Amino acid sequence: MLKNAISNIAQYAMKKPTMFLLWSTIVGYGISSVGEAVGIYFNKKIDKQERTYMAIQDVLEGVLKLGTFFTLALGLQKAGRGLVESGKIITKNPSPMLAEGMATLGLIVGNILSFNLITPIVRNPLASLLQKKLFKTKLPDLEPYRISVPSAPLGQKLDVTSTNPFAPFEKRMQMTKVNKPVSPHFGATRLTI
Repeated sequence: MLKNAISNIAQYAMKKPTMFLLWSTIVGYGISSVGEAVGIYFNKKIDKQERTYMAIQDVLEGVLKLGTFFTLALGLQKAGRGLVESGKIITKNPSPMLAEGMATLGLIVGNILSFNLITPIVRNPLASLLQKKLFKTKLPDLEPYRISVPSAPLGQKLDVTSTNPFAPFEKRMQMTKVNKPVSPHFGATRLTI
C-alpha cells in the first residue's frame, strides 16, 4: 500500500512537476507549522502566557506564509507559462516542456519572495498587534523613573559625588516587583521584536 502510494506520487511528480512542487510545499510547510506550534504549546519550560502567545503566533505565521505563497506562486506560475504560450519568450513553436519549466521557475520565485520577503514584512506588524491584544498590560507611569541630573553654570566644576542622579530610580525599583519580560519570537527564524 505504501509502495503504491509512493509510486503514484512519483508518477504525478513526473507528469506535473509544477503542481507537485506547489502541493508538496503547502503540505510540508503546513505540517511543520502545526508541529512547531504544538511543540511550543506543550513545552513546560516556557511560561504559560508566553507559550500561548508563541503557539498562536506560529499558527498565524504558518497561515500567512501559506496564503502568500499560494497566491503569489500561482500568479507567477501562470505568468511564466503565459509568457511561453503567448510567444513573448520563444516565438516559434514553443515546447510544452519549456512552458512547464517557466511555470516551475515562476513557482520557485514565488516561493522565495513569499517566504523571505513578503511574510516578514507583513508578519511583524501582525505580531505586534497580536501581542497588544493578548497582553493588555498597562504601561507603568514613567514619572518616578525620571532622572534629575545636577547642573552647574558654564565654567564651574560640577560636584557629582554629593548627589546620586539615580536615587529616584533605585527607590522605585526597591518598591516594585519587576516581572520577567516576554520575549516573542517568530517561528523558525527566531526574530525578536
